[in-house]
Amino acid sequence: MDMYKADFLKKKKIKIEYLYLDLNTCKRCVKTNDNLNLAIKDICNILGKEGYEVELSKIKIDSIYLAEKYEFLTSPTIRVNEIDVMEILLETNCSECGEICGNNEISCRSWKHEEEILDVPTVEMIVHKMLKVIKEKDRKIEKGIYVMPDNLKKFFSGKDKINKIKNMKSLKIKRKIISIDANK
Repeated sequence: MDMYKADFLKKKKIKIEYLYLDLNTCKRCVKTNDNLNLAIKDICNILGKEGYEVELSKIKIDSIYLAEKYEFLTSPTIRVNEIDVMEILLETNCSECGEICGNNEISCRSWKHEEEILDVPTVEMIVHKMLKVIKEKDRKIEKGIYVMPDNLKKFFSGKDKINKIKNMKSLKIKRKIISIDANK
């Protein structure tokens, strides 16, 4: 085995997941995604020197099925090796996600930095939080039975209702077009 292959096989893998509800309307998800992209460059530079390989997955949680599959608690979420980088779950009202599902009581993740509550984590904060989880590699994941938070249930329920209304309107338009064509 040549040296290159031996080095590749020795690399330790770090799995980073970005879980989110929306990258079009929700400013928190969009800006956190942008800052995560910058943080990943820093993380790769830092960890690459220590023999780590970083794998990034971005997962849009657009259904109850995916929320349950990934045991999703809030949006946006950054995980390192299945561990949420935030020690505590903190949420504040998110008008954009409320707009998506027609419910102005929807909350999304907020990030606590020292004594300040932020809607979007800074690049430095993301890097610091990810490195902290990586350095605590012996930290155990305490998994219980997943229960979807009411906030997410409301989000998906509202989004489903809006989609059904859009589909019904679309069907009515198609029926009108067919009726008009039939009279020719």
